[in-house]
Amino acid sequence: MVTSSAPVTLDSAAVTYADGVQVAGSWVAPVGSTTGGVGTVEGWPAPAILAQSSSVQWNKRVPASGATLDPATGRYTVFLHLRVYPDALPLHTDGVVLTYHQSGDPQTVTWVDHLAFKTAC
Repeated sequence: MVTSSAPVTLDSAAVTYADGVQVAGSWVAPVGSTTGGVGTVEGWPAPAILAQSSSVQWNKRVPASGATLDPATGRYTVFLHLRVYPDALPLHTDGVVLTYHQSGDPQTVTWVDHLAFKTAC
């Protein structure tokens, strides 16, 4: 989950050190009633446990690129659809990078959430 102390516009969402991992889609949505993060959910399209959850608010997601994070909304969930190439396993990423700007002042912030991928399907 991410928060913003001032209104910002997201430019992109990516992963760091991700040879063999491709970001196939990225979205943000306001946090629902949940107090914790979503974590890693396997499968695409998004499984029912994610897509039909009222606490995750999957139905309120918008593409990350161009999304405005408003501090009045509070916290946002970042969703990444990651495509992992099995011949490159085992893999990990060092974190998720959100690039944003505020009033023409580009900045890069790294939200670190180390991800590990299974070595078997």
